[in-house]
Amino acid sequence: MEELETRDTIIYTLVKTESNTGLEIIHSTIPETDHGSRRRLEAIIDLTKDFSGDLPPMRIILAPHDNPSMHTDWRIKSTAMEAARSGKGYLPAVTEGGWIQACPPDSPARLNPPALPHVNSCIPMYSNATLPKTFIASHRLAMDPCQHPELLVTHGQFISHNSGPLPQRTMIPRFSHCGTLLHHDIRPPIPYGWTSGDNAEEMGDVPWPEKVDERLDWRGSMTGIYASPDSFWMHSHRQRLVALTNTIEGNVSVLDVPADASMHVGQPRQLRMARVNPAWTDVAFTGKPIACDEDAGTCDLVAEAFEFRRSQVRREEGKYKFILDVDGNGWSGRFKRLITSHALIFKAT
Repeated sequence: MEELETRDTIIYTLVKTESNTGLEIIHSTIPETDHGSRRRLEAIIDLTKDFSGDLPPMRIILAPHDNPSMHTDWRIKSTAMEAARSGKGYLPAVTEGGWIQACPPDSPARLNPPALPHVNSCIPMYSNATLPKTFIASHRLAMDPCQHPELLVTHGQFISHNSGPLPQRTMIPRFSHCGTLLHHDIRPPIPYGWTSGDNAEEMGDVPWPEKVDERLDWRGSMTGIYASPDSFWMHSHRQRLVALTNTIEGNVSVLDVPADASMHVGQPRQLRMARVNPAWTDVAFTGKPIACDEDAGTCDLVAEAFEFRRSQVRREEGKYKFILDVDGNGWSGRFKRLITSHALIFKAT
């Protein structure tokens, strides 16, 4: 714990002792002007107020970042778990970097590591483009980069760090706002963006029969990766989303909906993108290019690549039957509100 407090430049340290009634902030390296991070932390502490007096003495390190950072080494994790079972053992040294170090030796990511895209390529890669399509039986497994290595080169959380950083040399516990299956950050309940949904219709989320637009809707800012001449910004998840749902070139495979549950899905049909995207999707970035290197000209490249529209107000969004929820820099803060909106939410995370 002391290692994290001295090594990490942006953290909070919380303590519960036998003499105090709950968790208290005793150390912070967060600038005093960062009121948003402070409010999120205080909201987490507030969730414990009903039972905080019963908590045992503890010391907690919590990071205010959107992203996890405790990258796991599979060998170290396996050795630590075995040592916990047997009561003896030692941790091996970290010798190699990369996201695949968090994966078992026999996993697809280890056996066939994905190649990074070309920095200068402006065409986003299709995930699983050369692999057989399958239905998802487990959402958790579908999010595992060890089983689906294409995630490592199509999501900003991973591709922002190229092939990946060095793993942590120990399994030190740290609380963070989100995590992945390649990290061992501990996630506390995050009340950020929470809503009961009681006033959804009053705010503009009309009931399903009254929703008139049957396209898939999404608006958001260009977060998820910093766009620079050396980054793979065009291949990050939000850029891929906007690019692939707005192109009118090429074809796409579409499965027809069976007439009833007794019928097989059948073979996909090839349809022109020019007919599918305009009719089925309404997806765009809002505002203007952000998180880009203006001096290097990347902001201009972003502006040329995408059309930026104004944000939708709640009553505009409330007219859509289908809404997409997608990660930004980290987890999506709007998901709780969206699932109370009477729309069918497509979750991409």
